[in-house]
Amino acid sequence: MSIRIPEDWRKAVAPILHQGLNGTIQMPREARRRWLNLDTKHYDQALYSLLAHELDTPGAIYGKKHTMNEEGECYSFSFRYHPPSAKGEIDLYTKLNLLPDGQVVIIYSAHP
Repeated sequence: MSIRIPEDWRKAVAPILHQGLNGTIQMPREARRRWLNLDTKHYDQALYSLLAHELDTPGAIYGKKHTMNEEGECYSFSFRYHPPSAKGEIDLYTKLNLLPDGQVVIIYSAHP
């Protein structure tokens, strides 16, 4: 069941992704591999910017809340994305966890 992702969570996560500072964003190896495999133009900073932009877009984002091994507030959602080398848009699924300190985001997923 989809729920509306809280605005305050979005406003906390987007700036962390925009800044992309060392130590503030974690991404497991498998998530990074799946993102990089979309095409040769993908790199971590592009993903951070893409996700931050999506979270900053006015209007509601609907997704699911998750409980992960790591503490924090975790949501997943999908959105339309136009990869640089593709001839159209794809649905991109992502799952993000804002850790309790409010300073670190884990990107668990970023793939079609």
